Amino acid sequence: MAFTLTVDDGTDTSPVERVMGFYRDSCPVHRSISGSIDFSDEIEIVAPASNH
Repeated sequence: MAFTLTVDDGTDTSPVERVMGFYRDSCPVHRSISGSIDFSDEIEIVAPASNH
């Protein structure tokens, strides 16, 4: 899974990083097919686009 999260400068992203460690256990799709395919996770944290 690839996630892109847009956050303002100075936002604490530690909760996001913590959730990335266990979200799969709560995902019904992952639980259904996890034995059939390998999963990898990636998160990109970016700043909001400027409206100027």
